[in-house]
Amino acid sequence: MSRLLAEPPQVVNGLDDAPLYPEPEDWGSAQPSPLAHVEYVEDLLRPGRILLVPAVEGTGKSYAVEELAIRVATGNGAFASTWRVLETGPVLVASEMHRDDSLRYRDTVLGGLACSTDALQGRYWHLDLLTAAHGAPALLEPAWRAWVTAWCRAHEVLVLFIDTATTATGGMEAWGEAMVRLFGDLRVMLRELPELALVLACHLRKANGRAARDITSIIGDWAKWCDVVLQLDDEGGDRTRLTTRKRVRRQRVIIARRQDGLLLEPVDVTTGKQPKVAGERVVQTIGDNPGRTVDELATLWGVAKRTADKYLDKAEQRGMVVSVAGTDRYAKKRYFVEEAEA
Repeated sequence: MSRLLAEPPQVVNGLDDAPLYPEPEDWGSAQPSPLAHVEYVEDLLRPGRILLVPAVEGTGKSYAVEELAIRVATGNGAFASTWRVLETGPVLVASEMHRDDSLRYRDTVLGGLACSTDALQGRYWHLDLLTAAHGAPALLEPAWRAWVTAWCRAHEVLVLFIDTATTATGGMEAWGEAMVRLFGDLRVMLRELPELALVLACHLRKANGRAARDITSIIGDWAKWCDVVLQLDDEGGDRTRLTTRKRVRRQRVIIARRQDGLLLEPVDVTTGKQPKVAGERVVQTIGDNPGRTVDELATLWGVAKRTADKYLDKAEQRGMVVSVAGTDRYAKKRYFVEEAEA
């Protein structure tokens, strides 16, 4: 359903030779806009706002962007099985990846969602980011920003995804004036099309160790001027840590497993440290891979052998799994869900 608003009112400045600037608003009588209470994705993505998605390589950033875009386009479930999609509508993704690679990502996520391409017809649009502005950094080109804003209005696009904003600004990892100017230009786009939301993917510094990182890990001043930050960090193995910050009702830290292009099996670790391998995952992994040794299971979980040992001992004490001594010369224990399977 379209929520296109009227064109911005004409500004009156009172000085014949002055440039035209917006007049200050009398807040004694100001009222919220018609979009004030609209959310596209619960406590994450709202019209007129900028969501920043910073990540290092290997955390599934582009898949996360793809999952979020397809879920908004199709109204499918909850992003990372955590943040519910509340509004559905057309999206535009400008990606730096080769077209065929982008299509592969699309098909992987659609497969994970058991969804067909028919659901994307007229609702999911794609641009090659590197050629979108004839080879120039798209977000730094006033003509391209004006063009894409008009295109999004004509196609009733709810969310414009830029993957990555680093590429779209010519590799800018700047602080200060350049970043303020860029975000000023982005806010002009959103003022001209208030129902549009922007998602900007960018890069994080590589982590030193596994300690939780604060917002200063983000390169440059990207995090200063956006509305919401969804930070992706590597948790080892197939797991990604997702942290929300800034203008959200509740800051959250979620650890999810990457599978089929999706972020699944979220564990909320906002209030404290949670097990790296949940009990149900111990059982599921052994059920799917009976007879594995602790070394093999540690590899599957992406954890150290001593960590795998700890969780296997706990699961065995609770009767969730059983171990059988190996018959080879190393006599390594092998694990099963039920003793009969041995």
